[in-house]
Amino acid sequence: HDVSPPPLSLCWTVDSLHQLEDECNDYRSTIETKIEVAERKKALLEVDEKRADFDEAAAKRREMMEAIQREEDFKMQQLIDEKEKKRILLESIKSQLEENRKRREVAAEREKEEDGMLAQMRADKEEVKDRFEQELKDKAKGDRK
Repeated sequence: HDVSPPPLSLCWTVDSLHQLEDECNDYRSTIETKIEVAERKKALLEVDEKRADFDEAAAKRREMMEAIQREEDFKMQQLIDEKEKKRILLESIKSQLEENRKRREVAAEREKEEDGMLAQMRADKEEVKDRFEQELKDKAKGDRK
């Protein structure tokens, strides 16, 4: 066996060991920093995922509320339309009732006029009858003389 001293490149000095320890500490610190950054990024991603889930839930809630509002608006419009139809029908019925009342008034006025004319005709008939009877009596008296 050849026992020769190790080459100079393999010789460790105290200074080189301290330098190596400092490099190892720097490397460890860099790795820890990278781990911390990765953990922060992961936490931010989780927050983003939760925010996305929340946003999605909020959007669904908003869509539901809009659908409910549309349905309520539709029902309200149906009620308004129905109320308008009833108002129009009521106006029509009131108009017909007013027309019927006027017709009854005209008919009653006509009936009054007709009753008056009939009464006048009866009175005229009675007068003509009385005159005729009187003329007959007068003629009969004249014939007796």
